[in-house]
Amino acid sequence: MKIKASNNFSQNLNLIEKKFISSQLQEVILSKTISGFRQELIDEITQSSLKEEKKQEIIGSIEIEKLSPLKFVLKINNQDIENIEYGTQENDEDPIILRAKIRIEKKIHQIIQAELNTIKN
Repeated sequence: MKIKASNNFSQNLNLIEKKFISSQLQEVILSKTISGFRQELIDEITQSSLKEEKKQEIIGSIEIEKLSPLKFVLKINNQDIENIEYGTQENDEDPIILRAKIRIEKKIHQIIQAELNTIKN
């Protein structure tokens, strides 16, 4: 399963372009954001009611792929995540990805601001 950026990600990233910062800094911000999203996913999975073995299996299958300097894709290479995220007849829905995405979207502005503050100092 690949996770794409939402409109909120894009809107916040437009703040970067408006400030005319370097593409290198944009890359740092994007990298930190996707890493933050990965950590939020790990936190959600860790807090879930899944068996410990299944938690570790899913966490171990999370990858970040850099497609270009300003394009990253977060992948979860585990078939069970779709059953957990969307539910099946055997499993109730547990929107782990949605909760993680909402939390990182709230933190994007903080990530951007922290990086902008670093270049000011």
